[in-house]
Amino acid sequence: AIKQAYADVLYGKRHPVFLLHIELAPEQVDVNAHPAKQEVRFRQGRLVHDFIYSSLHHALAQPKSHEIVANKHLSGSPKPAEKAAPQTQAMRYGFNDTANNKTAGKINSSAPFPASRSGAGSLAEYQLLPRAAAPVANPSDNDDNRLGANTANALEATTTPPLPDEDRPLGRAVAQIHGIYILAENRDGLVIVDMHAAHERIVYERMKTAFHDSRIATQTLLVPLSIELSIEQIEAAESEISTLNRLGFVLDFTSPSYIALREIPAILSNRHAEQLALDVLDQLAQFQGKAASETAINPILGTMACHAAVRANHKLSLAEMDALLRDMERTERSDQCNHGRPTWTRLTIPQLDALFLRGQ
Repeated sequence: AIKQAYADVLYGKRHPVFLLHIELAPEQVDVNAHPAKQEVRFRQGRLVHDFIYSSLHHALAQPKSHEIVANKHLSGSPKPAEKAAPQTQAMRYGFNDTANNKTAGKINSSAPFPASRSGAGSLAEYQLLPRAAAPVANPSDNDDNRLGANTANALEATTTPPLPDEDRPLGRAVAQIHGIYILAENRDGLVIVDMHAAHERIVYERMKTAFHDSRIATQTLLVPLSIELSIEQIEAAESEISTLNRLGFVLDFTSPSYIALREIPAILSNRHAEQLALDVLDQLAQFQGKAASETAINPILGTMACHAAVRANHKLSLAEMDALLRDMERTERSDQCNHGRPTWTRLTIPQLDALFLRGQ
């Protein structure tokens, strides 16, 4: 039960270390299960298992970034500098969540991805945000006018907006480093986000919800993809066609070893559709004959989320980075990506001061 609860948040082959203390009525324990009393058994083992799993699963799901603010309110002052580590917690926002008000459907492959239908969230709409156009100098302007405009622009650029409210613990984005990391500023100091890992978790959580609600949106390809399959992939495609449809893949056989891929999940790029379809079929082949349980389906959804997440060297505007931070604050298990790697960390002002020996 404990390993299952930690399945989505542990990196690599790590295992949770724990000491479990359970109190229950004596009549719920069978002490005669072993002649030498080396073990006991629960009379309702499944109930105990589900209780432990559910308790841990929900506790681990809560992002803890709000604890940064909560700890301040409890103590009245910032905590002393500690080793930087990911911090997250549950948030309550006034967002207009339309996910529960729309049903899944088919959309054109050239259309924008609706956030609630595709599961991609606001990051899928980043490219649609208006870009600030660079001012174009008018040759007819005289030097005085240009000087005045430059001075006004410089004054405007040096005006620092107020720090975000405390209900945004991940702060506001200030820069992107090497197309990989987002630097953000909050009231405590500096927040560093791995944008691919963070977006991967966001897409993954939404895809899990969409799959279990049978509402993963699809987009029809203008030109179906012809894909050659191996023997194992052919068997998986034939036996798991209903699961493939629920995952957003619509295909049919055009020959004994070729399929025509006609529809794909709306969050995916056409460039990765063929490779992703092959990866999904390979994973389904490993679970043939088994029910579409979380153990079988979640790794496949994780693969799809990895393909759909924003890639390194993808340049984001400040508005786009802020949208990603807000999505992180309201997404379960957003401290880690699907593979258990941390998605963000922070450095407080005292920690930064210590790096530069300030106040020593």
